[in-house]
Amino acid sequence: MIDHPFQQFVTQLGEPFITTSCNISGNAPIKSIEELPEQITKNIDLIVDGGVLGGDASVVIDYRSGTVLRS
Repeated sequence: MIDHPFQQFVTQLGEPFITTSCNISGNAPIKSIEELPEQITKNIDLIVDGGVLGGDASVVIDYRSGTVLRS
């Protein structure tokens, strides 16, 4: 569970709440809602805007081999 006030809302909702990265493989990471392509937004029920994201994208590691796939 994340330590964020929004988590309290999700818990009280009592319904499944699924989140995902909106990054499309091979493209630069999306850091704001304005960068979301229509192919994503047309299939979304709700967008929670937490503002512009900072920091680096996730590192992806193949856990079987330990190979870094994306850094």
